[in-house]
Amino acid sequence: MANLFGLSTMQDLEEKKNYIFMLSQFINIIAVLFFLGLYLVVDFFFPNFYGIEISDFWLKSDNILQSLMAYKWLFISGMVFVIISLFALPQVIRPSTILYMDMGTSVGAGVVEELKYRCAYVFVVMLSIFFMDFLWKWIIIVIPAVIVLVVFYNLFKRASVVIWLTATAIALAIGIWLMFISNNAHPVYWFYQNIIFTIMSWVSFGVLDSILYNTAFPFLFIAGAITANAKFRDGHSYQGPVGYINSWIVGFVMIHIMMYHGLAVAIIAHTIYDLMFDVIRFTARKII
Repeated sequence: MANLFGLSTMQDLEEKKNYIFMLSQFINIIAVLFFLGLYLVVDFFFPNFYGIEISDFWLKSDNILQSLMAYKWLFISGMVFVIISLFALPQVIRPSTILYMDMGTSVGAGVVEELKYRCAYVFVVMLSIFFMDFLWKWIIIVIPAVIVLVVFYNLFKRASVVIWLTATAIALAIGIWLMFISNNAHPVYWFYQNIIFTIMSWVSFGVLDSILYNTAFPFLFIAGAITANAKFRDGHSYQGPVGYINSWIVGFVMIHIMMYHGLAVAIIAHTIYDLMFDVIRFTARKII
């Protein structure tokens, strides 16, 4: 009878989903360890690069419960969201083992995803932004010099050695001049500060300003955090458009918690948020 109505099949699918999710979390643990290892290597050779230590934002709260209560609207909105989602769920009475598996994966997600997307991966993105800025700075310097050489080539294809030496000298002079005037220029940094940050501030009606312009953290860390959050959002694309947007917004909340209360509080908040979904969904399937 169970097979006739597809109940066992549904339970099998949910168990398989949890196993796959646990495997992905194991991969995330490997990634976190690798990213943290890279962070330690860079911090050892260039101790001033990051401008911040993990201990600086691990725990910034004197009262964890009070810190969590400051974000009660996050949990209330999560409850509303999960109740609405119940209408799209098949009404299958699941065994308690499924609940335990769901809760286990939620705890794993709360710990591992926060360690990855609010810490370890942020440091990797900081490196990426730094190298992209360095690369684009040199591209901007080299392009005008290359243009000069191309123009001379097309105008004087049969030019003498003197003309070619002159063209090369002019190209080098332009490059050196640009290098001198752009010594403190950072094109990618500028793009983040003046384009990305401005757009995000405008779209959020200033709500994100407390994250984007938090002077307690280096600029690179903030840029890395919001970029890592985009990766966190993309990792939840399987949840559909609503889940995709919701995870992006919740990610920003976790960044705020991490910045003002500490990564440890963000881990607890993330875990509670996910566990709330598991318990409400399980309970609803039992009583509806």
